[in-house]
Amino acid sequence: MQDRPSPPSKKHRRLASEHADSAHHVPSVADERITPIPTSARAPTSTSSSPESTESSSESTAPVPDTAKQAARRRPVRKAVNVACESCRKRKIKCNGNRPKCSACESRQVECQYASAYREETISAALKRKYQEENKKSSSYEEFFTALQNCSEEDARTMFSLVRQGVDPGALLRRMRECDLLLQLSVVPETRRRYQFPYLAAMPLHLQTPDNPYLDSVLYETAFHGVGNQASQGSALLQHGQAGRYQNIYLQPYHAAELLDPLIDHVKPSKWTMVTTDDHLMRTLLRSYILHEYPTFPIFHKDIFLQAMIDEDTQYCSSMLVNALLAEACHCFIGIPNRHQFWVPQSLRYRFLAEAKRLWELESERIDLVTVQAATLLNLIYSHNGMDKVGQPYLMHALQVAQRLELFGDHAHVKSQRMIHARVFTAWALFNWQWCVSPTLFIQSYYYYRAPLIPDPPATPLPDPDEHPFWYGDFKLRYPLNPTLVPAHYGHYFKAISGLRSIIHDMAAISYSQKEEHTVSPRLIWSVFSRLEKWFLGLPAVLSPRNIVFPWQLKIHMELYLATILFSTKQAGVSEASTLMKETAQKTVAHAAARLETVARLYYIRHSFEYCDPFLTIHLSFIAGGAMDSLKLTPAHDVETIKSLKSTIILSLKGLYDQGQHIHLTSVIYRLLRDRLSPEDLDLLQNFVVWDPLTPEEPLLVQYAQSHYPLTMGSKHQDPTSTRLENLVKQYEQLSTDETT
Repeated sequence: MQDRPSPPSKKHRRLASEHADSAHHVPSVADERITPIPTSARAPTSTSSSPESTESSSESTAPVPDTAKQAARRRPVRKAVNVACESCRKRKIKCNGNRPKCSACESRQVECQYASAYREETISAALKRKYQEENKKSSSYEEFFTALQNCSEEDARTMFSLVRQGVDPGALLRRMRECDLLLQLSVVPETRRRYQFPYLAAMPLHLQTPDNPYLDSVLYETAFHGVGNQASQGSALLQHGQAGRYQNIYLQPYHAAELLDPLIDHVKPSKWTMVTTDDHLMRTLLRSYILHEYPTFPIFHKDIFLQAMIDEDTQYCSSMLVNALLAEACHCFIGIPNRHQFWVPQSLRYRFLAEAKRLWELESERIDLVTVQAATLLNLIYSHNGMDKVGQPYLMHALQVAQRLELFGDHAHVKSQRMIHARVFTAWALFNWQWCVSPTLFIQSYYYYRAPLIPDPPATPLPDPDEHPFWYGDFKLRYPLNPTLVPAHYGHYFKAISGLRSIIHDMAAISYSQKEEHTVSPRLIWSVFSRLEKWFLGLPAVLSPRNIVFPWQLKIHMELYLATILFSTKQAGVSEASTLMKETAQKTVAHAAARLETVARLYYIRHSFEYCDPFLTIHLSFIAGGAMDSLKLTPAHDVETIKSLKSTIILSLKGLYDQGQHIHLTSVIYRLLRDRLSPEDLDLLQNFVVWDPLTPEEPLLVQYAQSHYPLTMGSKHQDPTSTRLENLVKQYEQLSTDETT
């Protein structure tokens, strides 16, 4: 493996031994403390003689001044320890503050406990924190007791049963606020669980049309029909193949499932990074990444990459790629606080990214597969940080290296079948990447006349997932209290999304050529819609509207309708288009918008928007913006329509707020859209998000909003730069400054 640190030389051993205690520190997820590899273990030393070494040796025999001898004998300054462990405090001895065990407790082999949660926390800060925790716990008990007094007999029995099992009252209260109690907190595995829409609990009437295929889905039926009737529910599910075999996927949220992948249990990421030695923590990050982000944003073939980590195979893995991956995985793991604040130097994400960038400076000139993957991943990281202008050069570099490797060709010159496998998967992942990595490319490519970055799809087609199920690297899920392992059917999804994005690629090419001086024939436009319909009708059973349930399965339908809306909106705005074409395009937009919102609501009712899913940002911001525009045009006497639109706005903004806890870009978009609401609607929103308008908020950090993300869709003649996120943030900050002065 490259960049392997060499053993320390003799002259560094004393320094290494002095820092040996700090090497035993294992970071916790809560405080994000990092165990750095000792500097002496990193620096390579030379054993060969040289004139300099000879001269140094001769100089060592010369007399040394007294001041120099005193400096040589001077012991290194000990780092101040804010809090000693309880054992050292009782024995009144010095404590070096190492965690989880200090050196004294380590040598005596006794239990080591600290009153503080992390190394820098003082005694007074720890006491304050504990007081706040106890006060919050007391308030939870009081609220829980009040809820027991006011709820029904059946709810009270359910709550009492969960308390006897040791469930935390705070967790119960949180679920009570957001979910149906009988549906979410049941102790019976077969009892369905779902979240509840904010503001209006029912599906809006304008979505409940007979031709809406998603109202006939198993997901919709389990969420809205036969609530509390377990017998009828079970019999209804058993009538359908997949629903009958894997009932829990329709009854429990996706984030309740556990990822089962034996390769992760055998990887040792500490061999590939100098940031930390905690393999357990890094394996947890890898699981979170594969569970929440890999299905939508695959960079590499999962199984080939993990096996290469185990085998230390630098053909398919590198330290640069591992550090970039762990940096991206940090915002997927809900156990890391303030994970969207990527600019904090003490954070785990910042340090992994800094190490990846350091290695990039050393290895970016390499022409190999892992360089393509690492550059693409760095581009994704900066896009999620709201800095796609900074990340764009990484994507361009990845494409240049891919072209030099002939990654999009037929791979005839490659002898290794394993390498061909990895190259084909990466080629399609990179092709798909240009549409999912950046909303700028996804929207502006065929709305603001931007050409696709990759001219054609890869030459090698993807295999049939039914005939080659192991080619795509599927994974299994295990739901609570259910021994049956659920396959993800990832191969069907990857092949289907690649087909859809091939059509979107052609839509972008048409829009790019459709300028004022060039009109595309209606036949070509109709052919695009015909291909979309054929793709939709050809979806495998697991991806049909009837059976979709996993987040990435729902999002593939959302992406279909968003692409349809954007392409149809553009055709309706073309001045040369016929009246029939414009009317047809407008009807298509209305039809697709209703389907898009339906699928987004089904996503929430089953999984909520609480857990990390970066690709939700573009869909939720589009739905929220469209509902806000429609609300302005709705007459005041149409009360039902106004309530329905407000329900859509509140739900979308709640989703953006939840996703903003993971991703900085989404948090900025949420703030900008939220501040467009009227005072009345802001009061409504406060009931569903944690936000106090009287408390000063963090600034939007203009220096970290270098993004071309178009917050709203402009007209054909509108300047695209006016809706870019970075310009809107600057205007927002200027407005805030003017109000302050």
